[in-house]
Amino acid sequence: MTRPLVSLTHVAVAATFLVAPAVAAATAASSAPSAAALRVLDAFLDPAAPPIPDALVAPASFDRLLDDVSGPLAELVRLQPFRYYWSSIPESLRAEALSGLSSSLGVTAYMAADPPDALCPPDHLAHSASTAAALLTGPEPVPVDLVRNPERFTGYAGPSAARVWRAVYEENCFGGAGASQLAPAAACVEERVFYRLASGMHASINTHVCNEILDLATGTWHSDASCFAARIGAFPDRLENLHFSLALHVRATARIAPLLRKNTPRWIADAPDGLEAKQLLSQILSAIENSPPSFDEGVLLSSPLSLKEELSLRVRNLSRIMDCVACEKCRLWGKLQVA
Repeated sequence: MTRPLVSLTHVAVAATFLVAPAVAAATAASSAPSAAALRVLDAFLDPAAPPIPDALVAPASFDRLLDDVSGPLAELVRLQPFRYYWSSIPESLRAEALSGLSSSLGVTAYMAADPPDALCPPDHLAHSASTAAALLTGPEPVPVDLVRNPERFTGYAGPSAARVWRAVYEENCFGGAGASQLAPAAACVEERVFYRLASGMHASINTHVCNEILDLATGTWHSDASCFAARIGAFPDRLENLHFSLALHVRATARIAPLLRKNTPRWIADAPDGLEAKQLLSQILSAIENSPPSFDEGVLLSSPLSLKEELSLRVRNLSRIMDCVACEKCRLWGKLQVA
């Protein structure tokens, strides 16, 4: 199977449902005792609400899909093919504390001496020229257990984190040197799509952080509704972009579903629990295929080649920006979302 298909599979299935739990958490937060966020969420999730800008569906249309995929998804992400992500994490950072917090907030990686049975890099990683070059200049990729390293609060904040997000919005402008910042209302659909994806990723990360935050006094994890309201819930545009990201990834998954049914990737088929993973994936694909189209990719496919290339360049630059994140767990999940 070619690298683009394997990569798109990871993005469309794994990354889609990095967004899906965030959307589900955002929906659940509508019961939180925040008047401002409640008003925004009630209006946003109203069944009569219009479609998300640049998408084909309204936010409420995802309710049934999330209900249908939540069970199979919860099981799928604990199976070997989707549980591990190959990441080049410097050895000095693998168990290092973050911002003075407990080392449990760092990344727990399976080392070469203790890999899961039969776990090997996916084909696209093992045979990628860029990966081969990376092995000559950087640490060897190791399988990271995403169940043991969930996306949640890490304590990473302050000027360093602010610089990363400033770079995301200010260093990915379309139109050359004359532009100073991404434009959410840009006339160019490619820039709008990229902005919505970047903003949706930002909202997804913040929702995960607020949904599982650490009480430093007690050492316990909990959901913080006030954090969600302050960062996402009171902002209609952030909620829109979170759902837009889900809409686009769901559509990408629907597009590759026939290929996945015809040619099961080897990294799924050869896994010890590959048969179970294939069955669960089939359930998820069926639910997606039976849902209304959520995004019209024709608006991008019909774009001039120069704009397609610029969109691709901005996505690659977004991945490079994630390389600059000082928090290793934040970098891990950032890279996974834009892989």
